[in-house]
Amino acid sequence: MVANRIPATMNLPVVVIFLLMLCMSHANECEDNEYFLFRNKAGKDCAWISKRKKNWRKWLCSKQTTLKSCPVSCGRCITKCPWKFDSPKFKKSCENYQDGLDCYYNPIFMGCTWDGLRCEWHKKYSCIDSEWRLVTMMPLPCASPPKGLPRLKKCKPCTKVLPSAKCPSEKPESQSECNEVGLKCNYDFEYSGCNKKELKCTPMSFYTCGDDKTWNLALADKRKCPPASQETKCPPWKKSPIFKKSCGNYPDGIECRYDHIFMGCTWDTLQCTSSNKYSCFDSKWQQATMMPLPCANPPKDLPRLQKCKPCPKVLPADKCPSKKPKIQSKCGEVGLQCKYDFNYSGCSKEKLKCTPMSLFTCGDDKTWKLAVVAKEKCPKQEPAIFTLSPSESPSYVAT
Repeated sequence: MVANRIPATMNLPVVVIFLLMLCMSHANECEDNEYFLFRNKAGKDCAWISKRKKNWRKWLCSKQTTLKSCPVSCGRCITKCPWKFDSPKFKKSCENYQDGLDCYYNPIFMGCTWDGLRCEWHKKYSCIDSEWRLVTMMPLPCASPPKGLPRLKKCKPCTKVLPSAKCPSEKPESQSECNEVGLKCNYDFEYSGCNKKELKCTPMSFYTCGDDKTWNLALADKRKCPPASQETKCPPWKKSPIFKKSCGNYPDGIECRYDHIFMGCTWDTLQCTSSNKYSCFDSKWQQATMMPLPCANPPKDLPRLQKCKPCPKVLPADKCPSKKPKIQSKCGEVGLQCKYDFNYSGCSKEKLKCTPMSLFTCGDDKTWKLAVVAKEKCPKQEPAIFTLSPSESPSYVAT
């Protein structure tokens, strides 16, 4: 009986206080009170309650004193979570589960870089005061995530220990005792890799049972991924969904031009100019639309405001530097001629074509020589109409 377990020197008030302290110490723990006896009758402890038939046990556990003292025997201490997120059990009370129990679901990749990528739970249910409470993690946006990063995609959480059949479930203390000499246990698994193909769970802590039967610890250095390369090529069309996202993976200041049309008020000043462009500033795309000004006396048949194809930047592109070389700088192929600064030239629609204004030639001494082409001047032609504005200059308006 309980009295036999209490020191004989204790008086009644001390005994009462002692029993109250025992009950209180177990009230919030998920374990049965070994000192509890139903109605203070010998043999009717928590183990006795657990062996009663279902209905009898249900009646016994309906008593608050019994329920608080024998939560395990009363089936109110379940520590195993429902196996899926949409389980109907989450729509009911969690009074049969351990208070404070967390159940995690829907793991996804989080992080804004390959080095910071991790597999975390997106949703969890917590049992608090006999009620299931749902928590959803809201990831913060990334300024410039690298291309191909599987952020917010489903993932499989890494294991805690390998091999799990032989190794302690929790990391042992370094230099603590072990039994099997040569046993290697891996812990602290993390995802590592610098692309999707390389991505895998890698252990960061390695424990080995040494010859002296103590655990020896070795730590791994996580491989650092090189900085993500930036995109330098614009999307092929202006309605690309890329423009609705961050441009953090593009160089700041890059301009993407679309909808080219002929601009200019004479044949000599005619040029093929974009009427829409996107510019990247502070990781955000900014759109601008050109508002062409009217011409005073444009020549007849001038293809002003008509669609055009932009001139190339360099020809031949497969052999020449993408940017104009410096005069007298070194070159490799003697006789190679590279054309730059293309402009439309011609005094009629039939003669209109892209003409290079700068010609670089690789000389015999293997240095670049420059020749500048003078643009042909067109004779004055009969104006088509008369308008009020004296000239035209491209003007972009942000939208």
